[in-house]
Amino acid sequence: MTTSTITFRMDEATRQYLEDRARRHDRSMNKEFSAIMRELREKEKAPDPAVGSKSDAFHQ
Repeated sequence: MTTSTITFRMDEATRQYLEDRARRHDRSMNKEFSAIMRELREKEKAPDPAVGSKSDAFHQ
């Protein structure tokens, strides 16, 4: 796996949330952030179960 380094800003409340979540999962903040991003990427790749449903057709 190739890795890249990025720098970004976040508000203190978000940073604290990330730190707390990382601690609960016994990870570094970096590994926790990476895990969150992987989960989101996988969720976005998954097919949307609502597409083609009757309720979806109703709202068109």
